[in-house]
Amino acid sequence: MPFLTFGVGMLIYKYLDKTFKILLIFVCFAALSEGYSILSWKGGNNTMPGAHVYVFFEFLILSFFYSLYLKEYINQKYIWIIIGAFAVFCVLNALFFQKITVYPNYTRAVESIIMVLFSVLYFYKVMVEAKIKKLSKEPMIWVNTAMLVYFSINFFFHILLPLVVSTSNAFAKKMVYFFWTTNVLFYLTIAIAFYKQKRLAKK
Repeated sequence: MPFLTFGVGMLIYKYLDKTFKILLIFVCFAALSEGYSILSWKGGNNTMPGAHVYVFFEFLILSFFYSLYLKEYINQKYIWIIIGAFAVFCVLNALFFQKITVYPNYTRAVESIIMVLFSVLYFYKVMVEAKIKKLSKEPMIWVNTAMLVYFSINFFFHILLPLVVSTSNAFAKKMVYFFWTTNVLFYLTIAIAFYKQKRLAKK
């Protein structure tokens, strides 16, 4: 699904502002990562080392993305402190807790908590400032809603999946299918946000 969203973003690239170009970088990185995973899986290679790298860079891009919207509420130096602390945690997790050949559930869960906090803080900003007349026409509202729902589900998925796998493979497969569906909806919503950004820029 990130391939389609990336294609939409590139088609309307000239209408994207600075922040949405950063979001497009995130989508591009997700598409490249998915392509790498597909090729590695077909080649019989372990894709987990790439997942460890992906989690960090996803967190880096999205944290910088949110820092531009939340600079009145969070000093950017604290954002970089959070990024640095998360980087250290990713390294420690790969070395001592979850080997690089194992899916990084712990770092994914921590990333999800932080992204949920960022998205909630953005909605708080929207309510306090009360500048948006119609929420459904605001591209960032679509993006932030997608982030809030996706990373909330992401958190519970990565916390519960190891436990479920050890008890019921059938239910674990259902969880994976459900998460795959939320992933599709996540990137579809971002594609809609790109389209709305185009309409907003043309006014």
